[in-house]
Amino acid sequence: MSTYRYRQYRTALKGVPLKGKFMPYGWGALPQPLPIDWMAYAEMFNEFSEELANTINDMTRYTHQLTAWRNVVDKLDSGGKLNVAIEFVDPLATIALNLPYVIRSRFIFAAAHLSHQAGRTMVSKGWKDDLALDDEIYFKQADAAGRPWKTYTKLKTKLERIGDHAYRVKTKNFRNTYNGWHQETDFFVR
Repeated sequence: MSTYRYRQYRTALKGVPLKGKFMPYGWGALPQPLPIDWMAYAEMFNEFSEELANTINDMTRYTHQLTAWRNVVDKLDSGGKLNVAIEFVDPLATIALNLPYVIRSRFIFAAAHLSHQAGRTMVSKGWKDDLALDDEIYFKQADAAGRPWKTYTKLKTKLERIGDHAYRVKTKNFRNTYNGWHQETDFFVR
């Protein structure tokens, strides 16, 4: 039965138009040549931009796949729907519904590191490499590193929308409920 349902899904997938967009790679080419003191920034930028593109493209692909599964499931009885949900849809949907938070966290992490590295160029002497350890980077650290950059606030405002009250209501607080978080406050504001 699983092979048959999967074939139905693959057929449905061919007929489902892609509603999202794939994020291109190489979207932030840095000027060349760069001074040597920008080398760490350039390496981090290339790594972060590729990782973000991969993760955003995963979410686009998973959403597309879930649409195809919906077209298969709509035609099934309750037992068939349950079987497909358990075997195919639940793992895919769980990942897809958690990815916005993953993407948000990766943007925060990248913004903190890149802002910190770019800050080196503003200080001719006495620059401190005082960014928190990677597993301790949240908005607080990104805010401190991003403070000198006027576009940081715009980025932060966009990222805060993922996880704010309106977002949690629209998603029925899936991420926090699924992961065992039952607080009524905003998350990752450390």
